[in-house]
Amino acid sequence: MNVAPGQSAFLATPEKALLDLIFLSPRGDDAAFIEELRLQGTAALSSTALKAAARPFDSPSMERAVAEICARRADEKETGG
Repeated sequence: MNVAPGQSAFLATPEKALLDLIFLSPRGDDAAFIEELRLQGTAALSSTALKAAARPFDSPSMERAVAEICARRADEKETGG
């Protein structure tokens, strides 16, 4: 993304930004930590994009985090909220 003449910046997708936060937080993959984030609108996140964003981390903790977020997505879609 160009931000000014001769300057550019990278812009993370919502899925990548969330996984970066989780990765950089101690015990970020814990269900309790993810619950404390009080995420809203997880149904708008793409499970495919979450899995793709987690792949470069090559980390079991990121796989757990994605599974937890995907479960919350499914719950949110079922309950409508």
